[in-house]
Amino acid sequence: MFKVLGKFVAKALLDFRILDLPLNNVFLTWILKQESSLTAKNIAVIFFFLFFSFFLFFLILILILILILFFLILIFMKDIEPTLANTIFDLEALCTEKRKILDDKSLVFLHFFSPPLSSN
Repeated sequence: MFKVLGKFVAKALLDFRILDLPLNNVFLTWILKQESSLTAKNIAVIFFFLFFSFFLFFLILILILILILFFLILIFMKDIEPTLANTIFDLEALCTEKRKILDDKSLVFLHFFSPPLSSN
């Protein structure tokens, strides 16, 4: 993979093409020979970006696993507790109906110009 990426970047550099690659600034300064060695600041920057990338990766992974677990619970809830499952499905249907009513632009004027309810 790194050979292919290296050849791709090398050919783009030879052709004077601009690549929109999100490369690290430490890597770019080392490639452009503006720095000859890594300093403690460069290592700290690399460590920060690696830590942040792994943190985001694991956060997204945990959120995906929670969503999968939630959907599995909803799927199997009908077998475990039918009354609670029916209540949740009815609540979900009410929420979708409410969303349809709120999103319907033709019903906006009915709210403002409807006659007041009689208090008989």
